[in-house]
Amino acid sequence: MEKLLRYELPPAAIKDLNDLRFFLREREEIDVFDLMRKRIKTAITLLRKFPKLGTYREEVGARSFPVPKTKYIIFFREKDDLLEILRVYHSSLPRLKHRKR
Repeated sequence: MEKLLRYELPPAAIKDLNDLRFFLREREEIDVFDLMRKRIKTAITLLRKFPKLGTYREEVGARSFPVPKTKYIIFFREKDDLLEILRVYHSSLPRLKHRKR
């Protein structure tokens, strides 16, 4: 069995997911939110197994990974045995402006 990295969602990433939920709830598309949530969770599990997936973005000091069958992008960083999910953005939003560490 493959080892999965632990992961954490900082407040900014939690806010991104909450914003998605509220946006879809206002449009009465909560079933779409459930589908997006499942796809995002599946992508996070994949990244926990294979944290080198995605593209390294030097300008933010993190990797980005497009969530399959969505317009969402996960920005993340691997540190030892931890996968830090920095943000979950819709591709139409301005890009991550995160300080390098």
